[in-house]
Amino acid sequence: MQRRLALLPVGLSFTWLTLSGCHAVLGLTDFDVQDVQPASTAPAYICRSHAECPGPSGSATATFCTSRRRCVSLQSDECSRLAGPELDASALVIGSLFKTTGSKAATELARQRAVQLAVEEINQQGGIPARDKGAARQLLLIGCDATADADRAASHLATLSARAVVGLTDTEQLLQVVRTHAISSSMLTLSSAIAPDSINSLLDADLTWLMTLTVEQRQPLLEATLRALEQHLRAERAEPLRLALLFHYDSAGRAGLAALRAYEFDGHALGATEEHGGRVRIDRYPDTPEDLQTLVASYRGFAPDIVVVLGPEEASTTFMTPFEQSYERDAASVRPHYVLTEEAKGPGLIELSRELPSLRERIHGVGTAIPDRSRPVWESFQRRFVARFNDELASAPRVAAGYDAVYALAYAIAAIEVEHEVGGRIAQALHWLEAPEQTAAPVFEVGPDSLALSFRRLNGGERVAVYGAAGDLHWDGFGALSDGALEAWCVEAGSGMSHYGNAPLRYAVAEQRFGSRAAVCDPWLAPLSDLRGLDMRAQTGMAARNSAEGAASPGASERRAGEAKGGAAGAAAPAQQPESAGAEAPAGAAGSAAPPAAPPTVEATNKTLTCGASACDPAVEQCCVAMLRLTGPTEGDVSCLPRGAAAPMQAGAAGSAAPAACALSLQCASDADCKDGAVCCADMQTASCKPLATCSAEMGRRLACKTSAQCPQGQHCCLHGNASAFSHTACEATCDIGNAGVRLCASDMDCQNDAASTDCNPSTLLPALNVCWPRL
Repeated sequence: MQRRLALLPVGLSFTWLTLSGCHAVLGLTDFDVQDVQPASTAPAYICRSHAECPGPSGSATATFCTSRRRCVSLQSDECSRLAGPELDASALVIGSLFKTTGSKAATELARQRAVQLAVEEINQQGGIPARDKGAARQLLLIGCDATADADRAASHLATLSARAVVGLTDTEQLLQVVRTHAISSSMLTLSSAIAPDSINSLLDADLTWLMTLTVEQRQPLLEATLRALEQHLRAERAEPLRLALLFHYDSAGRAGLAALRAYEFDGHALGATEEHGGRVRIDRYPDTPEDLQTLVASYRGFAPDIVVVLGPEEASTTFMTPFEQSYERDAASVRPHYVLTEEAKGPGLIELSRELPSLRERIHGVGTAIPDRSRPVWESFQRRFVARFNDELASAPRVAAGYDAVYALAYAIAAIEVEHEVGGRIAQALHWLEAPEQTAAPVFEVGPDSLALSFRRLNGGERVAVYGAAGDLHWDGFGALSDGALEAWCVEAGSGMSHYGNAPLRYAVAEQRFGSRAAVCDPWLAPLSDLRGLDMRAQTGMAARNSAEGAASPGASERRAGEAKGGAAGAAAPAQQPESAGAEAPAGAAGSAAPPAAPPTVEATNKTLTCGASACDPAVEQCCVAMLRLTGPTEGDVSCLPRGAAAPMQAGAAGSAAPAACALSLQCASDADCKDGAVCCADMQTASCKPLATCSAEMGRRLACKTSAQCPQGQHCCLHGNASAFSHTACEATCDIGNAGVRLCASDMDCQNDAASTDCNPSTLLPALNVCWPRL
């Protein structure tokens, strides 16, 4: 089975060869990319060194000889920033992908500069020494702008055989780059995106690593801030509070919504809006200006006391600007308070608070903080950053994350043999960086001062631990940071000018513990009346999250301990086992009691879904998928697990909810498993039979078919992977391979006339289904 997984890239390469004729027409091969460049760009040449490529000798724009022995342009329209030796044959190419133009330009440019600073410091120290005692190699950074076309930028980096790409602060762009470019070219991604936990379930050969905390890791502080704001406003306002939740329809927004549905507001889960007597509403951020105008008018009629916005800065300010301006015409109205995430924290929000001064004391948010033990490293980074770029934006923790990412890459490369310097092997070496607080290994600080000594240790085969400028450089077995600090923030008006300030509340992720600090605004956040209770709920919630990352069945944890994210043999600790059937349910939010009741559902006709090699007893078990994969069955990914009377419930799920170890609980696999006109509808955690209108209202993913026999004539049943959550199936004329589309089948006959030579193979993403996949 392991051999089959290891050969998947080979199978994909056969698909690529089969499709090469189409790609030639579309201009997607390396040679054809050169053909569609401007006339001044050199045509493609076969080469053995940079010197054999045409172009002005010594010029920064000279053509570049890739590891595939082809001359390509070192720069492109999206990738124009260079740092490092451009014509050094031994240089290690890495890329950065940030939105350096547009509304986020200032912040994103600071993040790119932090990456550049790390590259310059490492090169000034002589580069990365080879473990086999060969010559040290310097880093060549290709800085790309992801604003307009991240896909083209990533394609350019893949063409240059970049070892890794740093940045990707947008989760949707991260998923696209990983799916389309990183896996096929073994390019490691170290992302500063605020992503959901579910991104750790990607079958990505261990190539996706996060440099900031996930949505779920941030959830305890968000809920504590919201709870404290409720208490504060109840003391001020006589009427029962009204709460509105506005979420942006991206991976982070959907994950934040899923986590907050269980938050208890006025004695009922937030997701159970029908229980709140019209005082709670949940809305998706509108797609058009007309819809936004309608939403603003609707919110004015609703008159919320609290508005939670889960989305980026432009979404927050685009809504808040007209909504706040509508109050200017009615000075007597009681205005709402806003609870925001770190994504909304930017210059646009400060500018809005300057235009509308009354807004300052009503903005509250949560975001990443610098841990106390990393503060000296962070301060040293800040001094060097300001001296190099005269840019004060180094103070943001996510700016330092890019700096840390480059050093982490350098440490990993120094620990492996030169001939193995590809993304998967570098990822394996990242697992070897120990947790500073839990190891006897030498502990270093990120930066040029300790670089030589840390490289010497790593070259010698030793393991080390590292304090980064933004936090510890240590990840769990799935590429998520194992520790970090969070803080509440607010807007302060010191010296008559708005700027971001510190609120009293902090949260340590690894310890699941809250604390207070000196603050300049939102004093009602401290002292907390129930600090111990918050700690206990946070620890329970983290235990559930850890269980979700663990094995879905006994025997799988040993495999995952050495094979993080379905591929690399790392040194991560074994994953935890799932909780027993009768375990007490973790509280979904601060102050939560029982989980919300499930909405009415439609009965399924198929009572015993095939689950791997066994059938689940629907009375006491459910089919639990622990890892989301398109193809390639892996032992332990799918199993029958006890439902558990007190299992935590995902709002909107049918029947008993999935235990925390499930990435997807299957109560149906297609519309054929349902009756009474219902459809098989998947939310973030469960697939169950629901009326079509209910599925659409909850924005569920339709599992329409199992085989092409269930589709109209001339159409195929196509399975599409949504890496951030689950998959959906649909009847289509062709299965879009660019959107991870694969054809479902009942036998090899169903796979005839496919674009590639394929056979009908089992899929573990949806048990009992088969997919057309390239022959191995």
